[in-house]
Amino acid sequence: MPEIQITARYYPTLSTVISTEELPDLLGFLKEGLAGLLDSIYYKDLQYSKSVYGDRAFYSLRVVSHNRLDLEIPGTGIFLSLNPDASDTVISSFPITVEYEWPILVYVISIYNQIPIFENTFKAVIPIANQPSEYN
Repeated sequence: MPEIQITARYYPTLSTVISTEELPDLLGFLKEGLAGLLDSIYYKDLQYSKSVYGDRAFYSLRVVSHNRLDLEIPGTGIFLSLNPDASDTVISSFPITVEYEWPILVYVISIYNQIPIFENTFKAVIPIANQPSEYN
C-alpha cells in the first residue's frame, strides 16, 4: 500500500492584513517590533464586513501556531492540547473577533456633504478616527 505524504498547509502572516504604515504615529516607537511580530503570527478563516460610511466594522479570524501547543502534566505522560484545530490536527488555532461601531461618523459625513464650511474640520477628524482616505 503506498504511503500518503501529508503536506503542510499554507497560512498567511498577519502582516498581509495589518501594515505597520497603518499604525498611528503615536505608536511609531513600536513599529519595528510589531513588524517582526506580525511577520511571525499566522492566521486563517478571515472574515470581515465594513459599512459604507466606515462607522461599523466586524473582523473575525483564527490565529494559528505552526505546531500544536501541548502541555504535559508532570510525571503522568499525559498532554493537554491547547485549542487543537478541527480541520488541521497538527496546529493550534485561537479565534479572535473585533467589532466596533462609531455612530458619530455617520453624522460627521452627512454634515460634511451638506455644508462645505466643515471641510477643514472633517479633514482633521478623519485621521484621528483612523478612517480611509476616501473621505478626505
